[in-house]
Amino acid sequence: VILTRDTVQGHAWVDQDGVLQVKSSVSTTPLVYLYVKIPTSGAPTNSLSYMTDPVVEYDTSRIINTITIKHVTVDSENKTVETPYGPYIDAASVAKYGTYAEELKVVGGSPNFASIAAGRLSRNATPKIVASSVNVPLRNTSELDKAASLDLYCPVNVKFGTNLNTTYFVEAITETITAGGDYIIGLSFAATTAKD
Repeated sequence: VILTRDTVQGHAWVDQDGVLQVKSSVSTTPLVYLYVKIPTSGAPTNSLSYMTDPVVEYDTSRIINTITIKHVTVDSENKTVETPYGPYIDAASVAKYGTYAEELKVVGGSPNFASIAAGRLSRNATPKIVASSVNVPLRNTSELDKAASLDLYCPVNVKFGTNLNTTYFVEAITETITAGGDYIIGLSFAATTAKD
């Protein structure tokens, strides 16, 4: 597969029928909703329950808890000058997770650097909880039919407690039949969320 432009992130994969699929964009509308226990009311019809808690972790790749800002201006001699501001630090986040630094450059103007940094720190100093995988038992034909639509890169919504209600793309699917005859699919995910 040759990508000629990098402005659109696409996906290419071989689907469950052995056919090469190429999409320049992928829907983020979940095909399946996963719950610990499906609610008796209000749950979408394409809902499944998982047998054990999903594997959850903190996504430290998205933390920003230390920010330095360089203000780029032009002086009276028409030379570029970079004036550093900060660092602005979320000390509690640094103490708990370590330092995750970002450097911003702001060109011209006279913005409120402390306000810019405070906004980014408030959104990014605490890592988000993400699910990396979950096992789903298929106990009857209704559940099997719902799971039949699952394929690589399809969107799946995972709900877990009050901290997780996120849509992920499926990156890997495994199938297991236990000694007791239970059919279980394992789903591994890539998060769709990003820094803001």
